[in-house]
Amino acid sequence: MVIIGIVAFSVIILIVRGNLVEQPRTFQVEGGTQLATSPSSSASGLRTLRATYWCAESFDDAGQIAIAVSRSDTAAIAGMLARGNAFQVERGTQVVTGGETDMGLSLVHIESGFQAGRKCYLPTNALRQQ
Repeated sequence: MVIIGIVAFSVIILIVRGNLVEQPRTFQVEGGTQLATSPSSSASGLRTLRATYWCAESFDDAGQIAIAVSRSDTAAIAGMLARGNAFQVERGTQVVTGGETDMGLSLVHIESGFQAGRKCYLPTNALRQQ
């Protein structure tokens, strides 16, 4: 009976502290842009792009694109495209994500269109369910 009481008390403490429930978090990045994480299950599976986006080869490149967009720095975006750090993915393109999100970005595998077969990072809010 004592062991059950201790286990129940521990579970209650974990719930109160929020360790069992994934909470969205917001992070401030350079330039004042706020990127929010979201629960991973909300972004998993087959999705389509809401609009045309720049897809980044690495997580760091995706952060740089977000900063450039927030500053309207077209030269930075053009440079990333020219160097191959990012590429354009058209509206309606089908992608698959495992639901791994961090700071509002999702790693996706492109399933249709010109860039089919590539993996890249996109803003999680750019994706919509099928």
